[in-house]
Amino acid sequence: MTTFSKVDRCPEEVEDVLMMHPAIYDVVVISVDDLKRGQQFKAVVRVKPEVRECSHLAADIIDYARDRVAPEKAPHRVDFVNDMPRTGRKI
Repeated sequence: MTTFSKVDRCPEEVEDVLMMHPAIYDVVVISVDDLKRGQQFKAVVRVKPEVRECSHLAADIIDYARDRVAPEKAPHRVDFVNDMPRTGRKI
């Protein structure tokens, strides 16, 4: 859990929301340092095989999260990866 401006933010809550995005195959939300805000969330995303990454996909994912969780809980950045090793979590 991360606290920002006295608001507790749980990455699992954001992950659950982002997993409903039609382009996302897997996602991990992590807390990263931010000079202006102290801590922010970053989403590390693996897209579905049939989805092509494009310039607006990261912005679309951030907007999707902002529409479904409080704005301070939405990820500030999105990084795309080709593989995401996992243990103990079913996809």
